[in-house]
Amino acid sequence: MSKQPFGIEMAFTTETIETDFQKAIDAGAVLYEAIVEKPWGQKVGYFRDDNGFVIEICTPVQR
Repeated sequence: MSKQPFGIEMAFTTETIETDFQKAIDAGAVLYEAIVEKPWGQKVGYFRDDNGFVIEICTPVQR
């Protein structure tokens, strides 16, 4: 897998980010950036799929 990701990213929003993120890792995804909480309260994490694409999993933005 290339060290440099492709110039595209997919994002999925979920209320159960920790569970869904771990399911992806258990299924073979590779950690790219661990889940962090942003200053506005949203949690975001990134992994790479088996084709090298970056996938974002995040919680909904709280307004």
